[in-house]
Amino acid sequence: MKMRPKMFTLEEANQLLPEIESRLAGLLEKKENYTRRHDELLMHELIAHAENKDGLFPVAIGLDEEVRLLETAIVNLEEDIRSIQALGCVLRNVERGWVDFFGEWKGEQIYFCWKRGESSIQFYHPLKGDMSERRPLVQ
Repeated sequence: MKMRPKMFTLEEANQLLPEIESRLAGLLEKKENYTRRHDELLMHELIAHAENKDGLFPVAIGLDEEVRLLETAIVNLEEDIRSIQALGCVLRNVERGWVDFFGEWKGEQIYFCWKRGESSIQFYHPLKGDMSERRPLVQ
């Protein structure tokens, strides 16, 4: 059974922006660390396989711990995403910092839309639309 999303007023959504901005910054930093660790692990694994073409060296030296750290990082990223979603908003894109808030504007159900770096919510889009259909909030 699907739950109805939280309905925000524009003021409620704007009040959450500092918290969301902070959580997104932490999430992006963790994602960058994960990506760097993943790339390093991949290179380490490629080098180990290349050096082991004659079967003289064990391939998995040190890789088990790195794989475990990557798995832990994935779990942490998922927890951070869920913590943002638990605020009632919809996280559309982590890298771009796109967040939607279900709400009502001038009698129509819409999404207030915000992207990281904007000082306040100044746009909305229809429920069936996406960020490319952002329309200015005109009082």
